[in-house]
Amino acid sequence: AEAGKPVEKNKGILSGISIYDQAYNSALEKSYVASIDTDARENIARIAEESNGDSEKFDQLSNQYLNGLRGGISEDYQDRLQLSIDPIVASARSQVQSQQITRQRQETDERLVNNINSAIDSGIRLASLGDTEAAMASLQSSTESIKARVESGAISQAAADNIIKEASVTVESSIGRAALKNTYETLGPIAALEYSIKIRDTPLKGFTVEQQENLVSVLRQDLNQFMQLDSIKEKASEDALIVRQDKNASELFLGIAEGTADAGDIALAARNQ
Repeated sequence: AEAGKPVEKNKGILSGISIYDQAYNSALEKSYVASIDTDARENIARIAEESNGDSEKFDQLSNQYLNGLRGGISEDYQDRLQLSIDPIVASARSQVQSQQITRQRQETDERLVNNINSAIDSGIRLASLGDTEAAMASLQSSTESIKARVESGAISQAAADNIIKEASVTVESSIGRAALKNTYETLGPIAALEYSIKIRDTPLKGFTVEQQENLVSVLRQDLNQFMQLDSIKEKASEDALIVRQDKNASELFLGIAEGTADAGDIALAARNQ
């Protein structure tokens, strides 16, 4: 029994050393894994930022990084690191995909807004040219794009209704101005004035009272401009006639003085006065 006691003591010492070594080694392993885990988090976050909402780019860059990382780590740690890194990559990928969806929605909405503005501008231009049918087709095109913005969640239905009403008033006002111009040119200023009065006295569908008053005001301004231009043209024509008459009279007098004008020239000049 006495011979066995030192052996038990030695075993106890060896056992204590073994437990200490195991704890030390375990601490080293945990520290090593934690260090790699921290580096991986930082690099995956960097890659996610560089990907700028492009999930394909993120997958490519993250796979390249992870392949390099695994290549420099002992197989003893591969499984443990995989369990640690997989959630990091999955979370970053989800963030990138969310950014990508947001960017795609923004790009889609920007295209719809451009389509709306372009269609309304086209409707105004076509209306000014007197092509009412094409103008209304452009207005309908803008309406479809506005509805698409509602479906995508970019704007509310109430906001869309307001935009559609404003677009309709804008295009139909241009149609009204073109109709006034055509009436003036084909039937004269009195008919054009009567047209503007009719617009003033008849409630217009889709127009508020203020919007209708604004249209009537614009029609009056247009009518005044048309009449002023005609007055200027008429005055210019009268001035040109006077210049021609003075020139003809001077030439006639010179002809009489020089004996080159006869009775026929005098009669012709009289008829042209």
